[in-house]
Amino acid sequence: MRTAGWLTVNDGQSLLNACIGGLGIAYLPSFLYADALEKGLVEEAIPNLPAETQGIYAVYPPGRFTQPKVRAFIDFLVEAFAEKGPDTW
Repeated sequence: MRTAGWLTVNDGQSLLNACIGGLGIAYLPSFLYADALEKGLVEEAIPNLPAETQGIYAVYPPGRFTQPKVRAFIDFLVEAFAEKGPDTW
């Protein structure tokens, strides 16, 4: 659905800044607005809206041997994002 308006942005941070500036509402991933919400700069337009869960995937070529640097990066991702989610950014 298209809406009428004069503001066009192509990144979430700019959209958040517009919302903080009072230019309207936005549908953003929680990691972008969590700090602003905590500081009272924005508020939820639809409280208790179910959060969509997105995954982080490591895609690499198949084979019997995964390069150590690829394995190290995958292990880093697993550790860094193990406890992260919509309520814990």
